[in-house]
Amino acid sequence: MKSEKTGNMDSSESKEYDEYNDLINEHLTNLKSITDELLALLAKNSDEENKTRLQELGIDAPELAQKLTTLANFVNSKE
Repeated sequence: MKSEKTGNMDSSESKEYDEYNDLINEHLTNLKSITDELLALLAKNSDEENKTRLQELGIDAPELAQKLTTLANFVNSKE
């Protein structure tokens, strides 16, 4: 996530802000990795057996792919 610090922070606030920002960045990186893996699996497993399995689970593959793509775009915009 892009840093938007103000100049009014003391050193302890600045350190806390940096730690919080680092944690957010770590979570965004993990989320991006998971999203990329899910999209790859969804694309790879598009055969009929897997489509049936997804349907049995109540998952609409095109809708899931769209939602994952939206999520990936959001995460990428925060880097």
